[in-house]
Amino acid sequence: MPTAQPSPMPTTPQPTASDTVKVGVGLDITANSDLTSTLAMKLKGTIASQLGVTEANIKEYNYSSSIVSTTARRDLLQVSTAYKWSVNFAVEASLSVTDASSPADFANKIGTALTSDAFKDSVSSNLGVVVTGISATTAVLSSGLIKAAGLTWWAILLIVVFGALIVAAAAAAAVMRARRGQDSSGGFVKNFSFAISSETSNIDKFQMEGHQEINPLGEDYPNTFTGGSVTSRHNAL
Repeated sequence: MPTAQPSPMPTTPQPTASDTVKVGVGLDITANSDLTSTLAMKLKGTIASQLGVTEANIKEYNYSSSIVSTTARRDLLQVSTAYKWSVNFAVEASLSVTDASSPADFANKIGTALTSDAFKDSVSSNLGVVVTGISATTAVLSSGLIKAAGLTWWAILLIVVFGALIVAAAAAAAVMRARRGQDSSGGFVKNFSFAISSETSNIDKFQMEGHQEINPLGEDYPNTFTGGSVTSRHNAL
């Protein structure tokens, strides 16, 4: 006769490095019973079921319990005690298998799910206790998306710094070339000015040696000299 094979347990896809989200959770529950180890394990399963993950996705699970109040009713001769359960853990899962749009959204959805009336009722029925209050805090501890974004920003920063260095080097080279060009043109101007000055001096010397123009009509004609003028008469031959 064929032997019935057990059906495999459903598993949540293992998170990959690129979309792994880890959310830290602090959960406080007020109930009428102390949180024993047995109840703590049942609570872990209830949490996983409420969040739509497996217990393997619940990491770093730890808990403690303390008495917060004791009430005595004389008419019924009863004493009731309220306990505060402090449970801390992390939910690690692939963002792609959740309905969250971002790590922060995933953290918000976890907080909303663990403070809902549905979760309160599940804890009461699964653990056989009376729950009078629940509060939860969440925070994104790590995310593959955040790490990838961090690497991207580092790459952009390196590119910007490298580009700035290249621009600075090019600007310095341009300044040096401009200075060398100014030095070369300045020397040419100096030499050109010196040549003009020399020619001017030769012209002045020529004029001072007494160059005269002869008036062919034999009329008085002022002969011009640098520094003054004289009048003399010359007759053409």
